[in-house]
Amino acid sequence: MNIPFKGMRFDQKRAFSEIVCKDGEDESKYKILLIDFAVEDSKVEKEDVIVEVPDGNGGTRSERQTRPKKCLVIRYKRILKTVVQTSVDGEETEIYEFEKEKDKNGNLTAREAEYYSYTGSTVMLEQAGNDFMKEDLPCPTVITEFTNKLNKKFYKFT
Repeated sequence: MNIPFKGMRFDQKRAFSEIVCKDGEDESKYKILLIDFAVEDSKVEKEDVIVEVPDGNGGTRSERQTRPKKCLVIRYKRILKTVVQTSVDGEETEIYEFEKEKDKNGNLTAREAEYYSYTGSTVMLEQAGNDFMKEDLPCPTVITEFTNKLNKKFYKFT
C-alpha cells in the first residue's frame, strides 16, 4: 500500500467528498489547513495519448498509448474553529482549533488529526502548480464545488 506522505498511515485517508463545500453550504464547516501536497500518477484514472515512437527504419510513427492521469494528493488538518486575535498594534492573527485524533476506542485524544485525500481535479492540479508553492504552506483554505455552464462540476481551492 502506497502512503503518499512519510509518517502517515492508511487509516488517515479520507474521501475527498468529505471536505468539499458544496454551493450554498457554510464554508466555515469545510475549512482545512493545507499542510502539504503532491502530484502523482492516478491509480484509477487513465488517459489515451498519441506519442511518437521509433518505427525501426530511422523514422517515427504515431502510436496510441494509455497512461495514468495525474492526481493531486493533499495533506491537511480539519479546522473546527477559527479565532481571530488582535495584537496591541492592531495586527490580526488567526488561531485554529483542529479536529482531534481518536484512540482505538473512539475517544478523542489531545493530538491534532491529520488526513490525506486524493483528487483528479484539473483546476486544483493547476492551482497547486501555478497559484501557490510549498513555501506558502501551511495555509488555511476551503475546497469549493462549482458548476460550469455545461452543468459539469469542478473543484477549487478558495
